[in-house]
Amino acid sequence: MLSGRIPMLAALALTTGCYSYQPVRGVIPSPGTRVNLTLTESAVAEYSNRLGPQATYVEGTIVEADSAGVKLAIVRVEDARRTGTDWKGEQVAFPRETIARMTERKLSVGATALMGGLAVGSVVGAYLAFDLEGSASGVAIPPPQGNQ
Repeated sequence: MLSGRIPMLAALALTTGCYSYQPVRGVIPSPGTRVNLTLTESAVAEYSNRLGPQATYVEGTIVEADSAGVKLAIVRVEDARRTGTDWKGEQVAFPRETIARMTERKLSVGATALMGGLAVGSVVGAYLAFDLEGSASGVAIPPPQGNQ
């Protein structure tokens, strides 16, 4: 029955999340905030031994932040061609002067609602189209009689 699966469909909709990165304006993001840093040209050269050659973009979660800079638990590093390497939360500090741009990950409510609605609608449509309860309608055809 479809009504018994409503909680499952609601959970599916809630796990479908769309995010975008918006520029950080004025206020220093708090610890736990997911950010993406674009490093200055001099920082790319300075951090090449720690982050990798031509590491230009750094994505991670803020561990500490103040007016002097940020410390990130890094989840991904990308070079200028956007070729990336996944990290496992290693912490690296970045002084303010090494950061050319900082963007913050934000939930896109409209896109999330749209994608969640499409996902739930697809599941309901498949459920109704294929009658997943196992019942059948129509006439049963008996097996042929004869040479056995």
